[in-house]
Amino acid sequence: MTRSSAFALLSLAGGLFLAAGGPVRAADEKTPWPAPVKGFVAPKPGEHPRLFFRKADVPEMRKRAETPEGKEIVTRLRFLLNGGDGEAMPTVFNESGKAYEGKTKEPPVGKTYTLWHGAGYGMLYQLTGDRKYADLGRQCVEKALAGQRDRDDRYSWVKPGGALRAGPSLGAVAMAYDLCHDGWDEDFRKKVAGEIQGYNQGQYMSLGEMARGARHNPGSNHWGCQIGGAGLAVLAVEGDPGTDAKLLAGHREAVERNIVRQVTEGFGDHGYFHEHPGPGQIASDTAFVPLLQAMRVAGGKDFVTPRPNAEWVSLKWALWLLPTDKGAFYPNPHPNGGYGTEYFQRAGLSKGGQHAQGFGAVDEKHRPAMLWVYRNFVEPTEVKEYDELLKAGERSYDALVYPHRAVLALANWPIGVEPKSPEGLLPKAVGDERMGYYVFRNRWQDADDTIVGVLLGARNDGPGTVHVWGLKERVKFGQMRKGKADHFAALPDGSGTLTAADTFLAVDYSGASGAEALVILGGAGVGKPAAKSGGPAKVTDLTVGGKPFSVLTLQKTGDAPVPKVDGDKIVVGGQTVTFDGRKLVLAKTADARK
Repeated sequence: MTRSSAFALLSLAGGLFLAAGGPVRAADEKTPWPAPVKGFVAPKPGEHPRLFFRKADVPEMRKRAETPEGKEIVTRLRFLLNGGDGEAMPTVFNESGKAYEGKTKEPPVGKTYTLWHGAGYGMLYQLTGDRKYADLGRQCVEKALAGQRDRDDRYSWVKPGGALRAGPSLGAVAMAYDLCHDGWDEDFRKKVAGEIQGYNQGQYMSLGEMARGARHNPGSNHWGCQIGGAGLAVLAVEGDPGTDAKLLAGHREAVERNIVRQVTEGFGDHGYFHEHPGPGQIASDTAFVPLLQAMRVAGGKDFVTPRPNAEWVSLKWALWLLPTDKGAFYPNPHPNGGYGTEYFQRAGLSKGGQHAQGFGAVDEKHRPAMLWVYRNFVEPTEVKEYDELLKAGERSYDALVYPHRAVLALANWPIGVEPKSPEGLLPKAVGDERMGYYVFRNRWQDADDTIVGVLLGARNDGPGTVHVWGLKERVKFGQMRKGKADHFAALPDGSGTLTAADTFLAVDYSGASGAEALVILGGAGVGKPAAKSGGPAKVTDLTVGGKPFSVLTLQKTGDAPVPKVDGDKIVVGGQTVTFDGRKLVLAKTADARK
């Protein structure tokens, strides 16, 4: 196994994970970014595979495929290729002749051709060495080049539905090229490499334009799809016979610049996206997250561990997800902000593969926590959620519809790793300073977990409503001023305080108040909107020192503590909260009570 492998451990020394979940600090900004991958050896011309694992890693990949988990993933891959054993081409092809035509209604999963089928067959070729799979992959690529559209007719090599769809479509063929390469004859290799290098389907849809991010900007959900697909394409063919080294070097430089732009201007320092979570999945899931992995494996550049930005594009799900008997949900502060509710969607191309892909784009030390969340919050209900895609007792490994997700699951899944509760591995209170999203979580346990979240920044479309998700209830608990936070402090138990202009928030999970959760909001945002609850949340409005305050307690059993005013203090059970002129101050914390 080479040190440049997808299986190589991500450098712990390079990680600057902030235990309190704070923003990127001045010290972090001096850290080289991306960092060079230690021991990296660049692929030789014509060396494949290279994007997600290297040629020398193929024996290890075959060993992974023989583990119990690996066998299940390969079985899933074969099903997604033709609805059965993966030994033949799919039988259903989208009849649409253009994007958004919608001719083929509800194409059956597994039996329907996708642009990513070539990569799926390519993985079987790598696992078996049998050229019949490379030939099946070739047939898939030939169909793509001839204009056959994906099961989702917006994606196509020929005349895709705009640059947003062109990037992932290009990336799909690049993945097939990488995995099938050695099983193709030289003429076909050169043909496909030339098609990738010369890709141009109209304005903003050439390889160079997408690498440069000529269309839109990092804050648009369209942008990361273009950068991701272009980056995968460049890395796949760079240095291969018949390609233009100077041209591709320029494209790669542009892609590398734009990776940083995407995770500093589009996403914040802890994973929140400018257009909110739904659009953020479009920006990340189609091609951008796989590019982060490929840059490390094929490009020798680590964008993940030096700073939190890129890692938290995937890692945020371990902090945000809440389990319910209907599936995993997350505290979306703007569910109507486009392309998303609070439901954790993961069956499509735009919203899917968050774990199969994400495991390859986070620091190795955080994978046990991600795996624990997947196993306990996501996987238990997936057969119920996707009963048409999975059989009773079957596990998807986050590959529900598209075959390349099974390819990445086999490469990335923490096989043999013991899941570990995120307690002690991840912070419970995190502030995304760039986008102004602040999250306070009390634990990782079950559907009664509590999360308090408030969005101060990102797009200026709505007030900074404080949302409380706890004990299976959601409460809109007043508002904070939009804009940059003036103060944020986080405690290890998930408690913390936040100030934005003349609004003040305190979250207390210490139990000192006698409640499971205590949330206090003060200042101009109190009562806007008025908090309403018919469940375990109890809300009390108070006036202290001439300022309005609202106090919320969450209590699963027994009587809720009654908040009282004592001079310039708020007293709730054994907890006392004061205002020091800048922020709310909790007299007792979990650390202090130990």
